[in-house]
Amino acid sequence: MLRQYFFLPLFFSFLVGLRWFSALEAVDVSKSDPSVSAQASVSQQLLRQELIEDLDRLASYEHYYHSLTGRFTLVLNRIGFQFSSRIRAEYDIRIVVASADFFLLNAISEKDGKIFDVVSVDQDFQVHSKFALPSPRREYLRAQAFKHLRLLREAPQGVSIPETGIYRGYFEYSLRSSSSQELHAFALGVKSPVDGDLIELSASSDEGLTLELESILAGDPVERSLARVEGAEEGLSVGQEALAQTIFLGEMGRYPKDLQELSKITRFQLRSEADSRSGDLIQGESKSPNPGRLVIEPIE
Repeated sequence: MLRQYFFLPLFFSFLVGLRWFSALEAVDVSKSDPSVSAQASVSQQLLRQELIEDLDRLASYEHYYHSLTGRFTLVLNRIGFQFSSRIRAEYDIRIVVASADFFLLNAISEKDGKIFDVVSVDQDFQVHSKFALPSPRREYLRAQAFKHLRLLREAPQGVSIPETGIYRGYFEYSLRSSSSQELHAFALGVKSPVDGDLIELSASSDEGLTLELESILAGDPVERSLARVEGAEEGLSVGQEALAQTIFLGEMGRYPKDLQELSKITRFQLRSEADSRSGDLIQGESKSPNPGRLVIEPIE
């Protein structure tokens, strides 16, 4: 009986999600207009640009969560991604549908009692929106290309790694071996605003590109500093820690050095239970019996 009652709100959310999803217009990201629409102000377009980039990252965080639990989640707080104060003030963002196989993110803004912006993203990074997508930032595209280059270079020989994310197709990727047999990964920009950009990833270039990536993904410095203070005081639960490090490894290509660095990429609503383990961070130099590897435990 309880299971039947539990199913009703989930089924209702699913119907609401389908209704919103079907009412939106599918957006071809490859045809994003850099000038967008003359009807919207420049500030509104910058806000929309930030929103789409954040939804792109949120969808990626859902996939990190899925890699640990075998399912997507309806609860934003479980993912560890927090939107900036600008986005939170303008948009209501929810995960309206989530299961083992799919999810649907929705963002809605309202002005004078009327719906102004509506956009949704699903598990395949398919975007449906009532507005033309703004042209993405060059820096953001470079950050996404860096992440994909790292996956390509670390993949076993002969294994194909498909590009993911909302903004696919802005770079062409290739792998080459140097005379010293070091594997180099290259990304060549083929569309504006990265047309002609060349990114090379090798052992010697990792550090500089990592710093560039961190500066892009770290978000608002004021909000991040507040999150670092809270994290240092209260610590992460075991489940949050495992997910946070999975996200950090996926985004940055390495393990975090400490909790403060971890909080630059992931932000949870931290708690202060006695079993929080703020001083036992799982990393290459941690107290874990398997240094450099995550200890995965179920997320309640």
